[in-house]
Amino acid sequence: MLCPRGHQPSLEHPMQSPPHDPASALAIRNQYRQSQSRAARLRLLVDTGQELTHLPPQAMRQCVLQRACAFVAMDHGLLLEWSANNGVQTTASHGSAERLATLETAADPLAIGPQWLERPDTDLPCMLLLPLRGADEGSFGTLLLANSVGINAPDNEDIESLQLLATLLAAHLENNRLLDALVVREQTMSELVRQLFTAQEDERKRMAYDLHDGLAQTLAGLHQRLQGFAGRCPALPEPLDADLQAILKLAQHCVGEGRQLISGLRPSVLDDFGLLQAVDKDADRLREAGVAVHWRSRSL
Repeated sequence: MLCPRGHQPSLEHPMQSPPHDPASALAIRNQYRQSQSRAARLRLLVDTGQELTHLPPQAMRQCVLQRACAFVAMDHGLLLEWSANNGVQTTASHGSAERLATLETAADPLAIGPQWLERPDTDLPCMLLLPLRGADEGSFGTLLLANSVGINAPDNEDIESLQLLATLLAAHLENNRLLDALVVREQTMSELVRQLFTAQEDERKRMAYDLHDGLAQTLAGLHQRLQGFAGRCPALPEPLDADLQAILKLAQHCVGEGRQLISGLRPSVLDDFGLLQAVDKDADRLREAGVAVHWRSRSL
C-alpha cells in the first residue's frame, strides 16, 4: 500500500544492544575492585598519618597496630621494640595474650623487609612481619600481625602499604625520641649553666670576703696609722710635708679602691636587700655619672 505523497512505508528497527561479553564485564569488575583497594590503601595511610600527629607515643603504637590488623582482617597483633641493651619490649598488643606469647620468638631483629610466614601446627598459623626502620635504615622493632585461622597471604600492594604504615609509625616514634633527647639535653645544659653561675657567685663571694677581711683591713689600718703619724709629727719642711700628704692621699685612695673592688665582686646590698635593690642602686650610680638607665622587672 502506498503512503500519502507516494512514499513507501519504512520499517523502524529497535536499537540492538551489543552482545554480552563476559570477559569485558569481568575486567570492569576487576578494575573496580582494584580501584577500591587502592583507595582503601591510600585512606589507611592518610587517615593514620593525620591521626598520629595528635597522639602520644603509646597511643600511636596501639592505633597503628589495630588499624593494620583491621586492614588485613587478622585478629592478633604485637608490636615489639628493641631496647638499648638488645632486650625485647612489647609496646602494644591486640588479641589473646596466651596466643600472642608465641609470637615474640618469631621476631627477627635483622629483618629489613616484610615477611609472610606460615606455621600450620601453631595457634596462629599465618603471620606477617613488618620491621620498624629508622632514619639509618636499621630496624629498632617489628610489627607482627597474625591470625588464628589460616588465610591467604595479602597481595604485594597490601603488604607494601602495611610496610609504609610501619615506616610511618617508626618515623613518628623516632621523632619523639629525638625530641625527648633534646629536652633532656636542654635540661642538662640548663643545670650545668646554673651550676656554673652558682660556682662563679660563690667564688666572687669568697674573694669579696677574703679581700674585706684581709687586704682591705690592712689598707684601712695603714691609712689610720699614717693619719696618726701625721697628727703627731712635728712641723716638717714643705717638701717633706708635701710628700707626707701625697702618701696619705695614696693610702686613702687605696682604701677607696679596695672598697669598690669588694662592692663590685659582691655588693653588700645584694646580700641585704636582694637582686632588685642591687640593680636599682647600680642604676642610680650610673645615672649620677650621666648615663641614661631604664630598667624594669617582670615575673617569669
